[in-house]
This record gives sequence, structure tokens and C-alpha cells, in this order.
Amino acid sequence: MASAKFLEGFSGGLADEWIKTLFTPAFVFWLGGGLAALQRHGWDAAVAEFQKLQEPLPLMLGILVLLTVAASGFVVQQFDFTVLRLLEGYWPEWLNPLTNRLVQGQRRRFKRLDQQLQALNRQGLTTLTPQEREAYIQADLDLGEFPELGRLLPTRLGNMLRAAEDHCAVKYGLDAIICWPRLWLLLPEATKTELSQARQHLNG
Repeated sequence: MASAKFLEGFSGGLADEWIKTLFTPAFVFWLGGGLAALQRHGWDAAVAEFQKLQEPLPLMLGILVLLTVAASGFVVQQFDFTVLRLLEGYWPEWLNPLTNRLVQGQRRRFKRLDQQLQALNRQGLTTLTPQEREAYIQADLDLGEFPELGRLLPTRLGNMLRAAEDHCAVKYGLDAIICWPRLWLLLPEATKTELSQARQHLNG
């Protein structure tokens, strides 16, 4: 009776952990790999082998899968910052030729959007068609993603984040890198939670 209650309680806790694990990128990765393997080797054979397992082997298998997913997710999280820096465009010096080429591409995109915006401006905003007005709004939004041309990075993500940093300096005269850790302490809890969730989505 005691062992049955233990297994019941353990299974309940395992189910809770499964629910938490279901919403992680690591689970999606392993699920995709597992489905691909099953598609290649056949579902029927896998189901037949699983049905042959005697208690408590299915439970142990579930624990093993859960631990594997959690461990892989933990390992990947250790590289979140490094991967994010690479996605932003902070690359090593030996990649400078590629960096410079992509930065030139970002500069051309900025000039193209700016010319489009100026051309629509010259037409007069009140005379624009709905399609032209939509193009004007989109160009204006896209231009807001760029920092100063002298501070361009090779990737769109990097430019968006740098533009947000520069906005604080231009509008308020504050260096976001220096001031943000101090401003964070003054934020309401609800705002901190929302920003933390946004950062988690970015890292994910």
C-alpha cells in the first residue's frame, strides 16, 4: 500500500514536471527528432516494443526522457548569451570581411527606405492612397530599427537592439548600458515580469 501511494505521488509529480517541460525549446527539439526517427523506422514496431514493457519500466522510461530533455535544455541555456551575441552581429575579427559586407547591405537598406519615405513625404501625406500610406508607415517603422549609420551591425536583430540603446541617449542623454541596471531596481514588479518574459522569448 505504501509503495503504491509512493508511486502514485511520484507519478503525479512527474506529470507536473512533464507539463513544465512541454513548453521548452528542448522538448520541441527532441520531439521533432523522435517523430523523424519513428517516421523512418515505423510506428508499429515502436508501439509494439513499448507495449511489451513491464511495470515500472514505462515510468522509468518517462523519467529518463524527462531528465534527458531537462539536461539538454540546461546545457543549451549556458550558451544563450554567446548565441545571442552572435545573432546580434558581434563576431570575431577574422569574420570582418563578412561583417563589412553585411553592414554595407544594412546601409543600402537604410538608404532605400529613407528615399522611399522622403518620396512619399514629397507627395503630401493627405494625397497618399491607402496602399501608399501603409507603405509610408511601414518604412517609418523599419527606419526606427536602425541606429546611427556609423554604429550599424551586420544583423537586423543587432541593429534593433542598438537602436533602442541609442534612443535613450538621443532623447534623454542617458547611456542605457550604464543606467539600465540602476533603473531596473526602480521598476514596478509587473513591469519587471513583463520585461523578463520578453527577454526569455528573445533567448528562446
